[in-house]
Amino acid sequence: MRKIRMAVVGAGFWGRNHIRVLSELPEVELIAVCDVDKQRADAISEKYGLKSYDESLKMYKMEDLDAVTICVWSSKLAEESLKALKTGKHVLVEKPMASSIKEAQKVLRMAEEKKRKLAVGFIERFNPGVRRVKETIEKGLIGSPVSATARRVSKW
Repeated sequence: MRKIRMAVVGAGFWGRNHIRVLSELPEVELIAVCDVDKQRADAISEKYGLKSYDESLKMYKMEDLDAVTICVWSSKLAEESLKALKTGKHVLVEKPMASSIKEAQKVLRMAEEKKRKLAVGFIERFNPGVRRVKETIEKGLIGSPVSATARRVSKW
């Protein structure tokens, strides 16, 4: 089976996590990283043996990619997602996927128009603790919740 050829747009904290995880997946061939800070893109590309870009559209033109993950500032997520979708890439975008409902709808329409997969990175849905709470509520084991409070105790 052919590997999924991928790139990461945004090499900040979350982008570096995406790169690390993608580099460990046997189904993925990580090709490139793009960041507006070329030095940051160069540093991470050197560490993982990737091609480095500071403009996503240039990367899309130069590289044969199937999909990208978008890990840029929240205010730029929709814009970068649209660029990727317009060039035929499948997209995993960090949350929030857009700054407004109108922007989000535009991204959704583009994904549908281009027949590309679009996913939003809600990683906590896969957290075993969160899944257990959801299952407990759905099974009615604690009655009908009226309110809930949670506190994350890790670094983030």
